[in-house]
Amino acid sequence: MSPPFRLCLISDRRLADDLAQALELTLAALPPGVAAVQLRENELPDRELLALARQLRTVTRRRGARLLINDRLDIARLAEADGLQLGQRSAPLAAIRHHWPDAWLGSSCHDARELEEATRAGADFALLSPVFPPHSKRYDLAPLGVTRLGALCRTTTLPIFALGGLDASNLAALRDSGCYGAAMIGGWLSAQADPTALAAALRSARFA
Repeated sequence: MSPPFRLCLISDRRLADDLAQALELTLAALPPGVAAVQLRENELPDRELLALARQLRTVTRRRGARLLINDRLDIARLAEADGLQLGQRSAPLAAIRHHWPDAWLGSSCHDARELEEATRAGADFALLSPVFPPHSKRYDLAPLGVTRLGALCRTTTLPIFALGGLDASNLAALRDSGCYGAAMIGGWLSAQADPTALAAALRSARFA
């Protein structure tokens, strides 16, 4: 089953004084159900991370969005999240699935080999990066570009969310790439981000 969301909004507290408020404003401009929120604040102490997860859970429930937690099964279950986003160094996806059969489980990938491994492990979707030079995260990897993104999408049946340097200005470039959706950090949290423009860009990219 493909994910019910087509946009993944990834958190970065460095870009927002009030993450929950920024999320509220963004989700208010988007069609209900089109977005998932990935809480990726691994450096926070457990109590603060859980408190933030519960804040975002309140907002996502009110706005009809899913909530995913980066790596932390314990925090995800305590916050009543919808699933997890797992990296290449995370606990094995199959082991997570055993403990949480109905969760949405995503895998962070960068090439064809990692996509194949995610498919074999039973991931529900993959974040594939970096497509463009990222706004907010430093990568040692060269950007894939839209042509390479399309080629990788054709190698797998896994729903692919493009990540890296995406915002309202370039989402339309993904329209014919074959990717299932998009993921972004600075594209929704930067000072220049416009939720109304993002909603229009999603429609232009045929993700909403």
